[in-house]
Amino acid sequence: MTNLEHLKSAKALSRIPVISVDGTKIGNLDNLSFDPSSGNLTELLVEPTTTLKLELPTTKDGRFIIPSVAVKAIKDVVLVDLNVTR
Repeated sequence: MTNLEHLKSAKALSRIPVISVDGTKIGNLDNLSFDPSSGNLTELLVEPTTTLKLELPTTKDGRFIIPSVAVKAIKDVVLVDLNVTR
């Protein structure tokens, strides 16, 4: 899912929960990254709220980097399939 046109603003997504398809809460959405030439979503930056060891890349400050191909739905939560990132 790369098209976010149905949302009022990216700011409306700030701090919403990010949950894996198996129900694990990964954290809260912190930021979005977009491809400047296409405008497509490229990745999510997620502030961890779990002490689980997840096999995800992280930023220097410890936020998870989740590629947009892992995003399955965005509503009141962001649903991601972590198997897509492996």
